[in-house]
Amino acid sequence: MTMTSVALHDGHQNGAEASGAADARRWIEIYSRLVEFKEELLERANGDGANGHHQNGDVLSYEKVDGADLEQLRSRLIHWQRVHSRLAPVDLDDKLGIVTLRGEAVALTRRENQLLSFLLEHPARYFDTRTLASRAWHDPHLASEQVRTYVVRLRRRLREAGVGCDIRSERRRGYALIFDEALEQAATG
Repeated sequence: MTMTSVALHDGHQNGAEASGAADARRWIEIYSRLVEFKEELLERANGDGANGHHQNGDVLSYEKVDGADLEQLRSRLIHWQRVHSRLAPVDLDDKLGIVTLRGEAVALTRRENQLLSFLLEHPARYFDTRTLASRAWHDPHLASEQVRTYVVRLRRRLREAGVGCDIRSERRRGYALIFDEALEQAATG
């Protein structure tokens, strides 16, 4: 399936809206992986290593990446992140650092706000503490123990707000924002 045919079947190009937040999360996962893959291919195609070249020096044909394809994938990813933010039961005010559910506001610290914002953009994706430090806070020197502390505090805040999600941890994979569809329906219902 080509990039164009993927875009035509993601439920948006044909005018159809996703049936819910769970569908949007699936599309986020798909487009995130496609963007990562295309970026890797582009790096290999533009790099000077043996990874992207045959022994005779020709770039592998499957690694010829069109920058427009990559931008189109990024655009679709951003679209589904926006759809998810509209449909998910988490109402986050980035400016004020407040999570709201049914009028109940729970204040977040700056770090908690940044972590939640990052995880909402990447639902159900696991990130280790180093990756969270560098991507959520742009601070790769933040200690793993500090990241764990922020995760624990944000978990507590999410439970206080009663939203239909939680931060889960898996050994050797890290942390992910996981939406419980039953809790999600109760939160939005």
